[in-house]
Amino acid sequence: AMMTSRLATSVLKHSTRVNNHAFGSEIRKRLSSSLVSWSTNDKVGTITLKSPKTFNALTIEMGKDFEALIGKIEKELYNESDVQAIVLCGEGDKAFSAGGNLEWLHSLSDNAVHNNVDNMVQFYSSFICMRQKLPVPVIAALQGPAMGAGACLALSCDLRVAASGDTPVLGFPFTKLGIPSGLGGMYMLQQAGIPSAIATEILLLGKTLTGEDAQELGLVNRLVSADRVKEEAHSLAEEIAKMHPVAVRSMIRNFRRGKDQGLVDALYRDAYAQAVCYNRKDWGVGLNAVAAKEEANFDPYH
Repeated sequence: AMMTSRLATSVLKHSTRVNNHAFGSEIRKRLSSSLVSWSTNDKVGTITLKSPKTFNALTIEMGKDFEALIGKIEKELYNESDVQAIVLCGEGDKAFSAGGNLEWLHSLSDNAVHNNVDNMVQFYSSFICMRQKLPVPVIAALQGPAMGAGACLALSCDLRVAASGDTPVLGFPFTKLGIPSGLGGMYMLQQAGIPSAIATEILLLGKTLTGEDAQELGLVNRLVSADRVKEEAHSLAEEIAKMHPVAVRSMIRNFRRGKDQGLVDALYRDAYAQAVCYNRKDWGVGLNAVAAKEEANFDPYH
């Protein structure tokens, strides 16, 4: 059943209050900041979101660091690096990412709509840029919840390895928070080939998917126990790295080009739709309800 567990709720609740995994001795730390890091082990690279105290919530600051890191990795991959696949993961064992930092989102009611459109487009682009800049497959390691924008970031990866059992791995609580989906989430769910009626229900009701739910819908490639997710993601990356490098890069570019033709427009539509909600008088009601584990009582449409 598609259900939100206590863990998923605690991930969301925690992000209202607060704004590496090692595989063998051969790993070399290459590039890092306080919020993201990059390491390599032979032909496999690892990008880690590094804010475990906030369940790796996505912030403007993390986005800037992430985008800068992606730019540096891009230069490496085109000039010197033999990396043929990348794993994207969250630090710690609790969550992939709690999504957009809700304290920051709460503050957006102070801005004009057009300013928030710009803010959100910039925020989305700082993470989604990896689809344009990284010429190798990116595998999301979902050992715990990827909520909201975190789920959208996971969907922007090419492949996903997730925890089995009743662990929530992909959550889309946007309507419960008081906003439509963002960061291309609706677009990428549609591009993933999910039946329209199912994708619509997931988004309208703000549902959370377990690993089994996600695999049944074709959103997850492999399911393993939570403590093995990162290991399995790296194993998948190592399998890919054994394939012909030109063939892999060529196909991953073509997969993305086929899917991403409407992505830029989708990001703008998401940004505008969310910006309108930030300026409603009831903005914050959903955020507070999530924090209190209560049902939100939103103002009427008119």
